[in-house]
Amino acid sequence: TITLINQGEAVAAFNVDPEELKIKCPGLSFAPDKGLVAPGQSVQLVVAVRSERANRLDTHIYINVRGGKSVKVAVRADIIVPEVEVVTEEINFGSTYLGASTSRQLVLENKGAVPAIFTLDLRKYPEFHAVVPDDLEVDEELGDKLTAPHAQKHHGNGGNARPPSSSSHSKRTRSDEKLEDAEGTVARFKVNPGLRGTVDLTFSPVGLSSHVFELPLSLLGLPSSASRSLRRVVVAES
Repeated sequence: TITLINQGEAVAAFNVDPEELKIKCPGLSFAPDKGLVAPGQSVQLVVAVRSERANRLDTHIYINVRGGKSVKVAVRADIIVPEVEVVTEEINFGSTYLGASTSRQLVLENKGAVPAIFTLDLRKYPEFHAVVPDDLEVDEELGDKLTAPHAQKHHGNGGNARPPSSSSHSKRTRSDEKLEDAEGTVARFKVNPGLRGTVDLTFSPVGLSSHVFELPLSLLGLPSSASRSLRRVVVAES
């Protein structure tokens, strides 16, 4: 964070030029990037960086102050992107009887030098859930910063909100009102550098159904377009 203090006698208006950020420090952001500071008051700017690729920043950015002297801020950062692999090629639950459950393992490997934090969003698929082992749990402080409103570390009710609309390829042969009103969960877990992690996925059908969809797995810090290596197909029927 950066603290701006107005030591003058008039209100100070400040801003950070987005074009300068884009050219000098791609992926860097200030929040807020503009505003007003009353005399004798201060404001904190949160500086964050997000990049799809490894990079090194060693430059400076100016915080412009209207009618005053700009504030020069040195920016130095080494951006290290996790290098991960989904070892499991396909997640095929086969055919499962109503009232029964079938489990499969999702194995991931972190070949990089920094922890890899994954999110498995199963809110659209209430018949599926994930069990995260203790050694892969994200610590509480980090989890609070990263968790979406309905996210949980273990299976269970993910909240009262309805899941977002889906363009999934999941096909159902019979509608089930209870299933339509249900919501799956969100699991978040961490695989440390140089290690493999295993998460148990379970299919517990409550109605006759046939599912074929892409595993909704994402990696923190990377947009979905940059996470092609995480794509795996989930197949199940009851």
